Amino acid sequence: KAWRFHKKIKIGNEDEDEDEDEIEGRISAVNSGRVTIVDEDGNTVEYGIAANAVIKIKGRLGTVAQIKTGDKAELKIKNNLVVKLVVESSDEDEDEDKKIN
Repeated sequence: KAWRFHKKIKIGNEDEDEDEDEIEGRISAVNSGRVTIVDEDGNTVEYGIAANAVIKIKGRLGTVAQIKTGDKAELKIKNNLVVKLVVESSDEDEDEDKKIN
């Protein structure tokens, strides 16, 4: 008799985002692997930036060095570290919008 073994293999983690928090706000400081953000409620919070964090600046991959004070950003936090930081706009962009309008 031939035996058949079936094993369910899970590829990836379906609950990957379950233990991540998202924060939106303005960057108030960035230095030596840490970022401080002021959220929409006015709370100031500082986080370490994970070594493998994904940084996106206006839709393109970027670096921590490109993040500026005043940037509007969305952070994904996992285990108290930033794992993804997306800069949506900066104070400069908003100043340009005001000049155009």
